[in-house]
Amino acid sequence: MSKGTVILSLAIALTASGGLRGQTLGRTPARPVLPFRPRPASISAAAQELFIYYQVGGPNNSPQQTTTLVNNRNQQVTYAVELTAGGSVSGRVWAAASPASGTIPPGGSAQLVVGYDTSSNLPPGTYDAVVTVTTSRNGGCQRGTYGAVATITTSGDGACQLNIPVRLVVSTTPQLNVLPADLSFFCSAGGSPPPAQVVMPTATNLAPGVDRSASVRIAISASTEDGSAWLFAPTLGSAGAPFPVAAIPGNLAPGTYHGAIAVSATGVANNPQIIPVSLKVVSAPVVQVNSSWVSLIYANPPPPLAVTSSTGAPLNLSATASRSTSICGDSWLAATVGQAGTANGSIAVALKTVGPTPKVCLGAVTVNAVDPATGAASYAVVQVAAYVNGGPYTVVTPSAPLVFTAPAGSTANLFQTFTVSLTDGTSDFSSGFAASAAADGTVIPSAPNEWNSWLGIGWLTAPGALGLGAIDVDPGRLAPGTYDGIVSFSGPLDTATPNIVIIPVRLNVTGKPQ
Repeated sequence: MSKGTVILSLAIALTASGGLRGQTLGRTPARPVLPFRPRPASISAAAQELFIYYQVGGPNNSPQQTTTLVNNRNQQVTYAVELTAGGSVSGRVWAAASPASGTIPPGGSAQLVVGYDTSSNLPPGTYDAVVTVTTSRNGGCQRGTYGAVATITTSGDGACQLNIPVRLVVSTTPQLNVLPADLSFFCSAGGSPPPAQVVMPTATNLAPGVDRSASVRIAISASTEDGSAWLFAPTLGSAGAPFPVAAIPGNLAPGTYHGAIAVSATGVANNPQIIPVSLKVVSAPVVQVNSSWVSLIYANPPPPLAVTSSTGAPLNLSATASRSTSICGDSWLAATVGQAGTANGSIAVALKTVGPTPKVCLGAVTVNAVDPATGAASYAVVQVAAYVNGGPYTVVTPSAPLVFTAPAGSTANLFQTFTVSLTDGTSDFSSGFAASAAADGTVIPSAPNEWNSWLGIGWLTAPGALGLGAIDVDPGRLAPGTYDGIVSFSGPLDTATPNIVIIPVRLNVTGKPQ
């Protein structure tokens, strides 16, 4: 991406009558918002502290948060998790952490999910807990401090303890939630940028079935610790509409770089929400997954995730599923590795039975990889949302990630057609349907202050009839580089748990043809 690149995003909402509303979004400020100076420790958490926000009577609460546990050593670590919560009612613990134990391969990671048990019925107030992650003694404890809050201590038997503070805010006023709590990118020095990752902002007062055109508006800013321009995100968006975050390393030397995404929303009490971001540039192959978000519908399994090596060298792969236990139990999500030890593998994500009531189950799949030639480790995290016992649900065909390539200055019409239908076999979206497109990248202005996005949605027949449309890409005024975006769909909007289908889109703009 060229010097001076900024971020643009196009947010599109489709009403029940098929009308489109759009807004072109502007530049992203390049200013640091947080200090990032972690010291190495045997095990660390990517998020310094976890925050869970819950609105009493709110129609769209998401009472959980996920963070990444990282093994910073060159040997496998076994760990156990314990949660201690204060302010309980009648002695009942109001939070739960999952998994209770596990192993992390050398240099790999695992997802830790902490959720609020809403049946505790806590009154409005602020409640604190601590999640203690204890590693086995043979992990070789190395003490240190990660950020300003999470700390590594040494227990009497030589084991390591990582203490992660958790704060729950129960309120009668609207709150903003963002998922996930942290983002991690890996790339090979001089290689292609890693795939973009998805952030989902939600407002507790905005029901999932509300048209996004009437949504709570959000402001987004990206910043880096050293001020270099490698982290990108749209500048505006809507609660309920996901947005991409891209790491474009350019000519960065091997090393670890830190940044943050700040998200604020209108009409909420907990602005801003900060998402720490890390980018690790290495002189070795790293694992790349073609999508960082998977939507599951029971009896409609998605195609396996494509897992590739950044350089084409074989990688040893493993996958671990982490689940929210406070809503859906402890066994609803599974992940299976295919073609391990090759340059092109796959991960199959499966949904199991979770009971009779309509609900949305949130979890994550961690893909760990090791280069057998050098021992270098990398990982990728895929967020999972499972929709069960509700519906009918939205199905988009095809829904695989898209990649377009065009030379700079091209006037070619690039597009991918799609159909939208429902799991009951109909295409009746008369109750409402929402679609949005968000993209990073700078469009070269042809006139002063003229800016636009390169990604959009066009409709041939609006949902409610056949539901036929096209994802449109316009590379014409983009400088050579790699650009990332996402297109998302949701409906019908009158259901209790309308599902969201997310399609990542990557555009590679090459040099002008000779």
